[in-house]
Amino acid sequence: VGRSTSLVVVSGLAGAGKSAALNSLEDLGYYCVDNLPPALISKFADLCEKTGSTVDRAALVVDARTHGFLGKFAQAYKNLEARSGSVELAFFDADDSVLQ
Repeated sequence: VGRSTSLVVVSGLAGAGKSAALNSLEDLGYYCVDNLPPALISKFADLCEKTGSTVDRAALVVDARTHGFLGKFAQAYKNLEARSGSVELAFFDADDSVLQ
């Protein structure tokens, strides 16, 4: 029987703070992956929950600008919600004037 992993998915605009958030989560003990393609999210969760895995908490950044992101991410998120572990989504936005 597999394990339950708490997963945080971070996405958002370029320059809005995704990498800083991921660094903070890593400091809190999360296993972190940056720039994971949406098509690999479910496989990543499978590996985290596999028997023998030591990953209790994981965080990943997905790039919303990836071609076909919405469809692939929507399906992956549905799959994650159906799992026994928890999943949280954080979307980072910033005003254009702040990003300039």
